[in-house]
Amino acid sequence: MFAPTKPSAVRAGLLVLLGLLPMAVHAQAARAVARTVRRDVPPPPSAPLTFDSTVFGGLRWREAGPARGGRSVAGTGSVQRPNEYWMGTTGGGVYKTTDGGLNWAAASDNYFGGTIGAITVDPQNPDIVWVGGGETDIRGNTAGGDGLWKTLDGGKTWTRLGFLDEHIAAIRIHPMNKDVAWLAVFGNPFKAGETRGVFKTTDGGKTFTKVLFVNDSTGAIDIQLDPSNPDIIYAATWQAYRTSWSLSSGGMGSGIYKSLDGGATWTKLTGTAPGLPSGVIGKIGLAISPVKPSRVWAVIEHDSGGVYRSDDAGATWSYINRERKLRQRAWYYSNIVADPKDPDFYLA
Repeated sequence: MFAPTKPSAVRAGLLVLLGLLPMAVHAQAARAVARTVRRDVPPPPSAPLTFDSTVFGGLRWREAGPARGGRSVAGTGSVQRPNEYWMGTTGGGVYKTTDGGLNWAAASDNYFGGTIGAITVDPQNPDIVWVGGGETDIRGNTAGGDGLWKTLDGGKTWTRLGFLDEHIAAIRIHPMNKDVAWLAVFGNPFKAGETRGVFKTTDGGKTFTKVLFVNDSTGAIDIQLDPSNPDIIYAATWQAYRTSWSLSSGGMGSGIYKSLDGGATWTKLTGTAPGLPSGVIGKIGLAISPVKPSRVWAVIEHDSGGVYRSDDAGATWSYINRERKLRQRAWYYSNIVADPKDPDFYLA
């Protein structure tokens, strides 16, 4: 049952509230003043700042993430060292593992970085490695490299061999002569230039000769040496360029070429060899079967694109696979690899 409050109790409660009210108002005003206080900005230094370097002597860098990297378009290994591999990164130079990929270490720091387009290990000496800068999946943010480099001591030291502004798509070293090598130089994707095509060196990279050139907007995108005769070479060219807002992939300069004399002379197969597509061709990837060198594969960007195969060393070709999944974003991918033991198995 409700009992009315006595007047004396009401008066006591009001007195307590009136006593607390000034304290609440004061606290609210103090918070408002705190929110509006602005500290003076110190003036800029008038002389160079100096620091005691010993203060930072005990600091050590640690990885804070992210736990994954970006794309990579170059990687290789050596049959002489089954657990040793090299990886070219996009924007981070070259990394190396000696335990089958469990751990990786930067191998090109203090010499070069940038984006890597090609890496090749000398077939006779795994300490000799050639690296070409600049990726050739020419997306809108395609990145350049720092030229062509070579190490003779497994990555401890490096020597620059040139091609500072060009994107290098492939490097092939003669299997029996470490001083002979061929480069597929795509060039600068953002401007026309004469430093494109296939280049050859016979003195270990001291000098280069341009042995295949189409035009100033067409570069070489792949090279393959016949495993049974390194003087037999297949090369693919790609006419393409990039702007910050557009991509042009394909032209009459794109094609497949073959040399029987180490690159001194070339025969264009596209347009002459039966079975290959005609007209405007885009990016091309090549492969040769190591166990059956007369079998050559090509994945071709074209209206009738897909996988083509020759069983007579490029004289004639068959259109064997036109699946769309093999030529999605053809200008970006278009790679094909032949199995080292099975002539009927390939990866595209």
